[in-house]
Amino acid sequence: MADILTPKEQVFAHAYTANGGNGKAAALEAGYTEASAAKRGSELIRRSNVKKEIEFTLQARREQFIYDERYIDRKLLDVSEQCLTDGMASNNAALIALGLKALDMMCKRKGYYAPEKILNINMEDVEELKKGVDEKYRALALLHKKEF
Repeated sequence: MADILTPKEQVFAHAYTANGGNGKAAALEAGYTEASAAKRGSELIRRSNVKKEIEFTLQARREQFIYDERYIDRKLLDVSEQCLTDGMASNNAALIALGLKALDMMCKRKGYYAPEKILNINMEDVEELKKGVDEKYRALALLHKKEF
């Protein structure tokens, strides 16, 4: 029976995880007075049943975050592939641009770009990039092989 949380303890545990671990703010949200909130918050986070609820809530949030990250990555890859495929088939520059933008967003999310890195590009590099459409989509093919 000791593991059952009161309604105030439930509100406290969920508020505590939602606000980043501020016990006083969570106690206030749970209905404790301003005068007692800091003390009650400190007491509540030491109770085993409240700790378990906090850990459970944090784990659920982590799992949801991982799912959301994978979902976003999958959708960006799907949009990129579809737009590039359709854009190349119909010679539609707008679809190609949209597909490249989705690919760019995914690369930024994954950290494939070095922050504030200065690139030295010479004309030989530029000419190499102009050699054909296949070169433009090499990155897409590599990303497609990687499981998200």
